[in-house]
Amino acid sequence: VSFDMIITVEPSLNINENTYLGFGAYPNPFIDVVHISGILDDVSFKIYAAEGKLIDSGKINNSEIDFRDLPVGMYLLKLYSKNKVQTIKLVKRY
Repeated sequence: VSFDMIITVEPSLNINENTYLGFGAYPNPFIDVVHISGILDDVSFKIYAAEGKLIDSGKINNSEIDFRDLPVGMYLLKLYSKNKVQTIKLVKRY
């Protein structure tokens, strides 16, 4: 029996090594939608589960991201702008 396996390694999720871009996320904890402050240019995002699994990614529209389909829990939101990144811890509640 044989099988193929693909392993994808994402960059570190350590929030201490990221460049602070001046973004803020509110409310935190949130229920469905997270508003992002400090957006001046195009910003994309990736959101990871607490264990590091990539959950979703995309572009931020109207300074908000709809996470209504996420289960309750803790997440890491990575925001990307002009080759820089900022990571924000988020908590989804009921």
